[in-house]
Amino acid sequence: MDCEVYSEEGTMDGKLHLLDPHDEYIRFTLCYPFHRGCDDRIISGRLGFLSLRGVRYLIESGKDIMGFRVLGKGYSSIIVKALHRSGDVIAVKIRRLDSRRGSLELEGMVLDYLQPLHIVPRIYFWGKDVIGMEYIECESVVEYLKRMAETSLKKFIKVLVKMFSNLYILDLFQIDHGELNRPHGHMFWCGDHLKIIDWESARYRVNPHNLTMFASYIFIRSSIVGIIDKDRVIGILKVYKYDKTRGFKLLLDLLGSHEFSSTIDRY
Repeated sequence: MDCEVYSEEGTMDGKLHLLDPHDEYIRFTLCYPFHRGCDDRIISGRLGFLSLRGVRYLIESGKDIMGFRVLGKGYSSIIVKALHRSGDVIAVKIRRLDSRRGSLELEGMVLDYLQPLHIVPRIYFWGKDVIGMEYIECESVVEYLKRMAETSLKKFIKVLVKMFSNLYILDLFQIDHGELNRPHGHMFWCGDHLKIIDWESARYRVNPHNLTMFASYIFIRSSIVGIIDKDRVIGILKVYKYDKTRGFKLLLDLLGSHEFSSTIDRY
């Protein structure tokens, strides 16, 4: 599983690097972690793919990894900023040379399939070794919900309903993200809408668990909501597993109940 950590810097903050095969940053990002002895054929192949799909520069920005700055590093890939020919600053996911995953194509297909839902990053291009997508620079859903719980019960419930609604629709698309029981680093609140990243563990499932995983975190594992009848929550999620429409309605009823409201009044 990749943990994608997006920089909170300004989108254009950072050093521009032309797609030059001799540039140390280009070699580092395209051949990590074997950049010092990387085969020129790998460099030229990945550079050619990026160039043909409109990438003009890589932007060195983010956290320091071995003397170079990148947006994120995981077990299978690294994430860097790039400037696209459209003028957009985008995030480019590059498969590590030591990755156990042979391809990023499945993640690219999932992102492409889920574009109509608008809860995934806009995808610019994808292939075996590289994915170009929207650069997400938003607040973690967990931190946002904590802040709302402290300031506005009405807004807290409104946002939570919208998040659950998005995940309910995602479940109807039968794609399981696989990591939403740990929403840190995966789910972001961008002004008034949800964005979910890091889909490389996603799979097609007849009965996906996106809503139940997130709801379990919010109501059972985290301290955001406070004291609530956890047995009731578990019962609702069990109903949802077998009857999504009825389970979703019961969850919305819980959010609108006086019992739920009283549990977070202390915030």
